Amino acid sequence: MRRTFQKSIFALILCAGISTQSFAAAKLFQFLAEESGVTELLTKKGFDVEASKVASEKIRLSLMKLSPAQGKVPTQAEVTKVLSTIEDKADRAEAMKIVKLLDTDSDKVSREELEKAIANLIYIADRHGLSSFNSLSCSTCAADVLAKNGITASENTIDDPTVVKSIEKVKKNYKTKNQLQNFIKKGMRSSKLGTFNAAKVAKEDEVALAVLVDLSKSGTPAHKDVIQAMAKMSTDDKGRVNLLGSGHKMYRIFAENVDTTKLPEWTARFERVAKIRKSENLDVKDAFYKSLEEDIEATTDATKKAQMQSAYDDIKTSNCLFE
Repeated sequence: MRRTFQKSIFALILCAGISTQSFAAAKLFQFLAEESGVTELLTKKGFDVEASKVASEKIRLSLMKLSPAQGKVPTQAEVTKVLSTIEDKADRAEAMKIVKLLDTDSDKVSREELEKAIANLIYIADRHGLSSFNSLSCSTCAADVLAKNGITASENTIDDPTVVKSIEKVKKNYKTKNQLQNFIKKGMRSSKLGTFNAAKVAKEDEVALAVLVDLSKSGTPAHKDVIQAMAKMSTDDKGRVNLLGSGHKMYRIFAENVDTTKLPEWTARFERVAKIRKSENLDVKDAFYKSLEEDIEATTDATKKAQMQSAYDDIKTSNCLFE
């Protein structure tokens, strides 16, 4: 989704020491612990080249989040220790499935098992890792290269220090699903963002939503302006704010590593969408696309116009921003 956000509006990702001959004898962890090993394994399991490359990077980053030594890939025992101490029962149960699979001969792991394990590893390492305070997990959209290969989770490294501070606060203070959802529920109510509906939010996106809720109180004026404008465009037919009931996923914006200098542009975009909705009685999706169409139409430079049209087509095809 990050690529979609960045491209859309502003101009409109062979195991060393493990030979192919020893493939069948190697445990899954041995392959995942080496970048070339991941690529070899995923290719053998039928993943396309681009997905193998992106997944390899995400797996390595995820393993490093589980390492007691910062910047180093952990041992299998270290991974097992961290995953076995996760406080949330449901996440710990999924984590222990990963532990079991990591100790399985790689040739006995099915493509489907690998897809699910990678997605869960990305999510769990980001949610419960020892060093995951500068990243946010997110669900993948249908057009994402990982999603096309059956992997339903990804993660992004975040540069904005204000967002990083919020991520750390959320991850340290709300370690279980109930704790996190209670924080979101109360925060949405106090910030007048509508009612929390767990069914509307993928587990991979819950921390991103919690960060948005936290930033509505602790963020800079620029962060708060974006959130207020988002709320303004997310109203129902009676004018009540319903962030999770307006058909969009813009609440994931801070999981996209948005350039802080672009925050005012997001604010302006959301405010404009709100005005279009009111004047033309459109839903958020149609009003959002209309605002982009108007920008394209108003552009006289042929090269820029073509770039904007391509970006517009890209986000409409991927549909990452909407349900």
